[in-house]
Amino acid sequence: MKASITGISTILVATILSACGGGGDNPPRPAGFFIGGTVSGLPDGAQLSLLDNGSSSQAISANGLFTLTATLSAGSAYSISISTSPAGYKCDVTHGSGTMPASNVTDVAVACTQITATVGGSVEGLISNGLVLANGDDTLTVSADAKTFTMPAAVASGATYHITVRRTPTAMHCSVSNASGTGSDSPVTDVGVSCEAGRFSELYSFGDESQGAAPLFGLIQGSDGNFYSTTSTGGANDAGTVFKLTPDGAQTVLWSFGAGSDGSQPLSSLLQASDGDLYGTTAEGGAYGSGTVFRISLGGSESVLWSFGEASDGARPSGNLIEGRDGDIYGMTEYGGTEGGGTVFRLTPSGAETVMLSFGRFNGGPSEPQFNGLTQDSDGTLYGLTAGGGTNSEGAIFKLSPDGAVTTLYSFHQRDIGAFPTDSLVKASDGNFYGMTLAGGTNNRGVLFQMSPSGAVSILHAFGAQGDGRGPNGGLMQATDGNFYGVTCIPGSSGTVFQFTLSGTETPLYSFPGAVSSGACPTGNLIEGTDGGLYGTTTYGGASGNGSVYRIN
Repeated sequence: MKASITGISTILVATILSACGGGGDNPPRPAGFFIGGTVSGLPDGAQLSLLDNGSSSQAISANGLFTLTATLSAGSAYSISISTSPAGYKCDVTHGSGTMPASNVTDVAVACTQITATVGGSVEGLISNGLVLANGDDTLTVSADAKTFTMPAAVASGATYHITVRRTPTAMHCSVSNASGTGSDSPVTDVGVSCEAGRFSELYSFGDESQGAAPLFGLIQGSDGNFYSTTSTGGANDAGTVFKLTPDGAQTVLWSFGAGSDGSQPLSSLLQASDGDLYGTTAEGGAYGSGTVFRISLGGSESVLWSFGEASDGARPSGNLIEGRDGDIYGMTEYGGTEGGGTVFRLTPSGAETVMLSFGRFNGGPSEPQFNGLTQDSDGTLYGLTAGGGTNSEGAIFKLSPDGAVTTLYSFHQRDIGAFPTDSLVKASDGNFYGMTLAGGTNNRGVLFQMSPSGAVSILHAFGAQGDGRGPNGGLMQATDGNFYGVTCIPGSSGTVFQFTLSGTETPLYSFPGAVSSGACPTGNLIEGTDGGLYGTTTYGGASGNGSVYRIN
């Protein structure tokens, strides 16, 4: 029985050895070993092909571990290379060659990266900061005097690019040539950006008076990107309107004044306060017939916060409102108050009114602010202009401290530094205050002046020279380029838009041709839009002679 078992075992061992290629006089055959590793960076749905020793090709369609199907014996040379990469990608192999050990190779690494190239080109005519270029969501701010540019994000091979001007420098126009194309493995360097002085265009012309007429004050750009302002007449009751204008020129009347006690004849631009609503004034109407302060939502819901004319609270508000550091609304009335020369008032968002100052009429101090507004300094002090009063009855500059103390800082005089200051002071980036007068100065056509924080006033420019306009109408606006911009217009002239640098150079940017389709007599403040353009209004002209909204960029 033992011999039988032994015989059977011998047969089994022989069979196993024979299956393994060994036994008897035949030595064991060397086993074949596999080559593998990892793939990374392969995009979804794509594949690459690997070559084994330059001949056998194998496709791989997923990231992670891979193993080639062919085997090699120990001691054999191996070389793994890329046969085909996915379109738009470059794949590289590391640890891809060597001599096969007596084990599998598992450290071959294949890394694929997308082929990209930068996009850029040349810049001509750029003299101011503020240019922003875009390729989709990729943006680049280009500094003044730049000659070349390169977008921050490279473009993938096979992907399209389209370079646009997201924002122009103030009052400039920039265009792009060779703006579009398809990325490859070589940098794009032929995109051209050319900048020049801003171009005038009419954004909207007031036609049918039901849409409003004769805008007297400038625009504001709301938090929603649309423009808002008032017209002094027109609307459903011919008593003025609040209107909205989209950046592409579509106009909507949000409110028509003159129905009931809601006020009439708005003589101010609008203020968007921190609560998101718009605030403004009407010079007439209201519960007592002497004007109102109103609030209106961006959707057109209007309410009267205060009606003037009761007791000594003032009458006929005009000029711009401001939101104070305390969140209250501040403004002025032309008449009324305890002495009849107008008031400075404060109004809470809930509608509680306080008269902070009553102007006298014949005491040599500031009096009768006409279309004048206030400016608040960082310490809470209010600075203002009045078109009347002063020792020469030609206007004054005053300040009002938070505790109610009033100081006359300057009295205007026609032969000295101008007469009848307009709008408001501007606290500029250099720490000084700047403003304008409607008349006076060397040519009796108005001046642009500077006031130091201590109250010293000096004339910087006298209007009325050839081509630079007559009668500054409205206030100054300091743009992101550091320069001031404003408008001029007096009866009998069509008006201009001008630029004034802090170094003292005044330049007319545009002269209105007259009461034609492009508008005439610009009024109110200019504003700088989010696109870098200058936006303003004209009181006359346009398609029907009822005024217009214009843009320079």
